[in-house]
Amino acid sequence: SAGGVRVFDRQPRASWPRRAGAGSSRMPCRREVSRPSLRVRSPRRRVEFGVGEAPLPREERQGRAPERNPDHSLLDGIGTAMPGILRAEKLQERAASIGFDWTDPEPVFNKVEEELNELRRAVKNDEPGAEIMSELGDLLFACVNLARHIHMDAEMAIRKANRKFETRFRYIEQQIAGSGKQIEKSSLEELDRLWEEAKKREV
Repeated sequence: SAGGVRVFDRQPRASWPRRAGAGSSRMPCRREVSRPSLRVRSPRRRVEFGVGEAPLPREERQGRAPERNPDHSLLDGIGTAMPGILRAEKLQERAASIGFDWTDPEPVFNKVEEELNELRRAVKNDEPGAEIMSELGDLLFACVNLARHIHMDAEMAIRKANRKFETRFRYIEQQIAGSGKQIEKSSLEELDRLWEEAKKREV
């Protein structure tokens, strides 16, 4: 502006846009000037969680310590319908998130041995079935914890053990049937011998 008066650069009339169907030129109205509309979409973060497990609070997903409701537990949201091994892993991981965990596998090995000895003692003393069941559960829980500390998938490990047993036992059945015998009438010594054969075949 000069002296308070705005000065506009005037374009030649030939450069003005023409209205459709009209022969004369005119300045476009403000309404007729199209501007590209920019729409920015914020990226969505996909949060995955296990079957039967409630999603973690937003603060935990963002790496911040959430404000805890004293009436709620850190273990809330871990569904009871999921398989036992998976739920054991989730419980241990949730407790480990606040530092309630061993720092290396060695004490976990010791814990497994301790639980095994307690189970052995309960069986030897002919304790009630509920007590033996409890000791067995403690042993299995410790084994899941050990798998977690050595970075192994406990569920995958037991699946592989199942397949291994099935393959070996099927070999025994085939050998017994091939000899014209019935497996029900075979001696334990013969079954053990065939079991060892099956193991050697895997090497």
